[in-house]
Parts: sequence; C-alpha cells; structure tokens
Amino acid sequence: MGVDDEQTSTGDSPPRPRGIYRPPTDTQVIRAMAHTPSEGESKAAIFRLVRARGSFLITGHERPDGDLCGTALALKFMLTALGRSARVVLPDPPPERYLHLEGAEDLEVFTGQKLDAEVVIVLDSASPDRLGPLKEALPAGAPIINIDHHLSNSGFGDIAWADATRSSAGEMVFELARESEWPLPQPACAGLYAAILTDTGRFGYSNTTAGALRSAAELVELGVSPEHMVRTLYSSKSERELRLLSRALANYRVSADGQIASMALSAADFQELGALPADAQDFAARTVSVSGVELGFFLYELEAGRKTKVSVRSAGKIDASKLAARFGGGGHAAAAGLSLEMGLAEARALMEEVGAEMLKSSGQG
Repeated sequence: MGVDDEQTSTGDSPPRPRGIYRPPTDTQVIRAMAHTPSEGESKAAIFRLVRARGSFLITGHERPDGDLCGTALALKFMLTALGRSARVVLPDPPPERYLHLEGAEDLEVFTGQKLDAEVVIVLDSASPDRLGPLKEALPAGAPIINIDHHLSNSGFGDIAWADATRSSAGEMVFELARESEWPLPQPACAGLYAAILTDTGRFGYSNTTAGALRSAAELVELGVSPEHMVRTLYSSKSERELRLLSRALANYRVSADGQIASMALSAADFQELGALPADAQDFAARTVSVSGVELGFFLYELEAGRKTKVSVRSAGKIDASKLAARFGGGGHAAAAGLSLEMGLAEARALMEEVGAEMLKSSGQG
C-alpha cells in the first residue's frame, strides 16, 4: 500500500488524510533508526540530528582515556565550527597528560550539576552504566547518539553506531567528518590523532588496522605532528606517576609456568603518593611485557578496599573480553576490564585462578 491507500496515524502526530504526504518528525526518524539500523542508516540519522539541533552534550565512560578525551574534544571543535553549542562533561577527571591537548580546559567533570542539551552524544562506552552517576543526570527527552567500537556494546540509545572493527571512537568520528564534510579545525585533528594513537597502543595493539593507519596518515596530512603528539602524550609524565609505577612494579609477580603476570596497587599506595587511578592508566600494558607471559592483570582498590578494578591484557592466545565478560566486564580481545566486589588480595587470587583455567582449557596451560 502507498500513502493514498490508507489513513495513517502515529503516537507523535494526528491522523493524516489520504493523499497527503507529511515528512516524518525528528522523533519518528530517531525511533526508526533505533531498530537494528545499518551503518549507513546510523550515520545518516546522526547527520540529520546535527543539522537539525543546536545544542549538544558530549560524554563517555568513567575513568576517561585518550580515546574518549581526544574524540570528545575533536567533536566539540567540529560542532562549534558548525555553529552549534557543545560541551563535554566527563564522569571523572581526565588523566593529566590529556590536559595538554588544545581545548582541554573546556573538559568539565560531573559534580552532580544539572545537564541540559538537545542531543546527547555518548562516546566509547559499551553501555549507559559506564557513565556512572552521570547517567542519571542526562537531560530528559534528549535523543542519545551512541558511537562506540566495543564488541560488547549493548546498542543503547536512539541512534547506535557500534563497530568493533574500528580501532577507536576517534577513527569513527573522523569517518563521520570526512563523509559529511564537517569542518576539521586543527585542534580537532590533533584530538582524533590522540584518540587513535592511544587506543592502538602507539600503533602496537591488535586493533591497529589498515583503516586506523590510513586515518592517522590523513590526519598527519592535515597538519598533525606525530612527534609532537607522542611527546605531549607520553613524554610529559608527572613525578607522581613515575613513583606510582615504581610501586606497582615492585609487586609484579609471575606464575610458576611464566604465563600469567599480575601487579596491584592498594588504596594506601595512591594515598601515600597523592596519586589517582588516572595516573595508572597505562600500567596494565606492563603486565604482558615480559617474554612468555600470555595473560596479565593490573588491579587496584576502589571504595576503600571494598571493590577492585581489574584491567586484563592478553598477548593473543586468550580473548581478554571473554574473561572480563564472565564478571560483567567487557572490552576487546587484547584488552578488557571488569570490577569485582571484593578486596584486592582476593581479587588478585581469583583472576590468577581464572586465567590459569582459561589457559588450560585453550591448550596453553
């Protein structure tokens, strides 16, 4: 049947007479796109919302990393260049190194304040729960755009574009910019490069795809200096961070067969050094830096020892995301994370036990 064959009504508008076509409302378009959309449909819906709306709230997961910070800043610069109002509000303070990115002074930290915007863009987050308490403060009625590269993404939001074949949210937003001809101010290019660089482990992780490298190359052609970015993000560590790393390495331990490694930091370690979990963001990679180690765990205490955060790293033979998923976490094959409602020593023993079990079942133990 065509539009002339029946009278149509929706919950968003009154019945329309036969023979008269009315374009769908924004709400109808958003809801239609939310039903298992293709990548093209998701992008088209994002483009339409950016054209139609004037104010945007950009946010993402707790304990923000380089992908979230860099992509959020880049998107803010692009939306501002389009004449839109945009603000970035993060659930936690960003690591100090990302404060060296241009525009980082505009990164707001959620403190329970009222959040208001016509559209919410959630980056690099597999589920709304990753936003922590900020989730409850999202503006009521504002459509949510979900842009993420985690395999475990739940498909939340009114428009969801989740693609685990992309290296980072930064690569995905750069793709949106290219396809829509959104303006790319120089600081936006730097933010996107930072996102790709950090989430691929300086182009050393398994998510370093040809697409990620092409995107990085294009950003260099647009004026980003790789030398400057590495110096900014990796050669500007604080003395506090180095002392914290020394404390973590001091309790590095390896299993008898040499295949599982772990290191941990207590709440007291952070307190004594005046450090924050953000200062330990890159420590997990150290766990699999010893020859022969297949699976690594970096653990640290939260909530005065009542909870333990675990970062999992795999050298390739074990899927870290599958291990994390057993405890409600998620991530990628090479890097994943989870939280446990138990103390540090108990959590460390559990992870080493589960790791040994998975290695054995895979034929590696």
